[in-house]
Amino acid sequence: MDYRDQLLTREWFEFRKKIIQRDQSRCQNCLNSSYADSCKIGLVAPNSAQKWKDSYFLDAWDFKNNIRTRLRAYNVELFGNHYYVAYYQSFERAFDRLLALRNISSEVIQLTHTTVSFDDIDSFLKQPFKIETEQAVYSNPTRYDTWPYIVDLHVHHKYYQEGRLAWQYPSDALVTLCWSCHENLHSSISVPHLDVFGNPVGSLTPCSRCYGAGWFPEYSHVQSGVCFRCLGRCFEEHMV
Repeated sequence: MDYRDQLLTREWFEFRKKIIQRDQSRCQNCLNSSYADSCKIGLVAPNSAQKWKDSYFLDAWDFKNNIRTRLRAYNVELFGNHYYVAYYQSFERAFDRLLALRNISSEVIQLTHTTVSFDDIDSFLKQPFKIETEQAVYSNPTRYDTWPYIVDLHVHHKYYQEGRLAWQYPSDALVTLCWSCHENLHSSISVPHLDVFGNPVGSLTPCSRCYGAGWFPEYSHVQSGVCFRCLGRCFEEHMV
């Protein structure tokens, strides 16, 4: 089975989900700080999310810039009395894309209003925010943060072995990385290639365009962001 086809199977989706859950939905290199570095950030207030079918519409308030952005989260269960920090990106001629939600304690949020409705947005935006609140919302994530919603995480194989399908590896042979850390890793080190007996026979060469990531999240609105050079196969050897 072609490597790209392996990554489209139910078996890989389930195995990938298991690894990400084990790693608590965190990049094991940067702890998801790449989201804070590359995304717009806003606070989602309690009881402001509106459920619709299998998704939620929610408003993120970037109080540094006094901007409200309507976002949509799919296949996630949100709690009405919780605050969340939203990480999202804007694309020209496309909808704003929600990438992650981080839980944040109400104890560090110093606001005039504790709950916000859609009709109360203006007063929410105009109220003063304490410096502790700004630091809590805009600071880099830590290993103690939890993430009820996150996309664009990758599961990286530490090696590839002949005779194994993508999901037929021990769990300690895989690690969760964000797209940025995954790309940086492949651009700096080679991935070992083993024979069926586990003996090293060489290394795999990452695609020269995506550096082994297989896709580009900033172009997710164009054919799901797949790399047009390797078509998601990640390595030169898989493109043959």
